[in-house]
Amino acid sequence: IHSFPTRRSSDLDFFTLDFNDDFSAFHGQTLLDQSEYLADCIRYILSLYHHERDGAPDPTSVIVVAHSMGGIVARAAFLHPHYQSGSISTLITIATPHVLPPASVDRGVDRVYDRITQYWQAGYGLGGARSEDNAARDELEDLVLVSISGGLGDITVEIGRAHV
Repeated sequence: IHSFPTRRSSDLDFFTLDFNDDFSAFHGQTLLDQSEYLADCIRYILSLYHHERDGAPDPTSVIVVAHSMGGIVARAAFLHPHYQSGSISTLITIATPHVLPPASVDRGVDRVYDRITQYWQAGYGLGGARSEDNAARDELEDLVLVSISGGLGDITVEIGRAHV
């Protein structure tokens, strides 16, 4: 995690998270590990603000901007036990393959996608009427989700001459 804190309380602090080219698209456990790491990083970042700065209240949530599989990692973070409820207020995804993984190499990725889909559908009232759906609805009720597609020309993963 890289920190770029600013000097004034009215400025915006931002942090970056880099998975060192670890391809979450190809391995389900890697995707889950990255979502756990993201949840832990958000918890840590929010812990840095345990005092009021110039009369401003401590932040209780962050804005996440994610590219490609980072958007899936961010959506999966909501499912992780380490995720601090309400800690993501806005999720912006860019060229994220929300519906299907870019490559089906590992069945674990498909299972993670299924869990994400079930949780998010329940959160938006599209799932079945289960008791755990209320937790998803409560969590996603005030979340702002913006998804920007890169279009067909956006090459997220290049394998040889074939583009995924």
